[in-house]
Amino acid sequence: MLEAEPIDADVDDAAPEGDRSGAGADRCHPDQDPPTALPADPPPPIAVSSTRQWLAALSDVAMKAAWYSRHPRSPFALSPERPPERLYYTAADGWENVLFRYPPREEDPGEPLILAHGMGLGPVNFGLLGAGSIAHAAHQAGFDVFLFTHRGDRGALPPRDRRRRPPRRWGFDFDDIVEHDVPAALEKVRQVTEYPRAIWAGHGMGGQLLYATMARFGDAHLAAGISLCAAARFQAPRSHARLAATVAKLLPLGWNLPTRSLNRVLAPISDEHRYREWGADLSGEATRGVMAYGVEDVPAGLLRQLARWVAAGELCDRHDRIAGRDPARAKRAKA
Repeated sequence: MLEAEPIDADVDDAAPEGDRSGAGADRCHPDQDPPTALPADPPPPIAVSSTRQWLAALSDVAMKAAWYSRHPRSPFALSPERPPERLYYTAADGWENVLFRYPPREEDPGEPLILAHGMGLGPVNFGLLGAGSIAHAAHQAGFDVFLFTHRGDRGALPPRDRRRRPPRRWGFDFDDIVEHDVPAALEKVRQVTEYPRAIWAGHGMGGQLLYATMARFGDAHLAAGISLCAAARFQAPRSHARLAATVAKLLPLGWNLPTRSLNRVLAPISDEHRYREWGADLSGEATRGVMAYGVEDVPAGLLRQLARWVAAGELCDRHDRIAGRDPARAKRAKA
């Protein structure tokens, strides 16, 4: 039996490879093998740059200093919690990614639930509110909760033979995540939990990954799917949206839109009254927590594909294999 090592660092730091196998009632029976073959050997540990750790620490100090200089008696932001476990999976093309886990209690059935975040956001948002978050609520309801990350997240590493290349040459898009990361993550969850199927709940792009996976591979490895704010159809763009789409198509494939750095700069100086204008029911402390810790850079490959969806008026892949007004009901695409 394999054992997972508890997390003892920040949610972005790496830990040695490992996982934990948990027994679960076999309620769903798949009829076929996973769609993408996985390497037989477990992935090696993901290394973390000490320079990046120091820069993150200095950034935190700067944000808090800026906030407390203006609001000395008000708390700055909710800090991200550390999920109990961290697992690693390797996609068939060599990309290494993280799965954060809230393992079930012994008395719980522990059906696997995968939470997938939206574009420009990170997995920490699912647990940022503590007991009031969706990750904790699902865990308390008896689920084995996994927070999905993919090659577009900061903790991901490209194949070893590509790590010496500059990041601008690591290009990928939405299709690569569907083709490689999602099947590998589902297989990892199946190995760890011994459940043949998992429930997928996705917000924004996390829900679009659900649509595309069903259209590309079918639903043999999904017990159920839930999407939140995940568009499948898009209105004809106005002039400014067409301009943005044109710019997105011209971006280098390996470039990232620096939304994380921008939000970390704005978090300590944002107007408290603006939060309600955004339509959020979160407190100022929680909203600043999202801005400071829950926003991620957006890879250019994802922006370029989003521009393609807007131009086409619907969700589609780069080869138009996944198309139709309802991707969730689309026929399984041919390879």
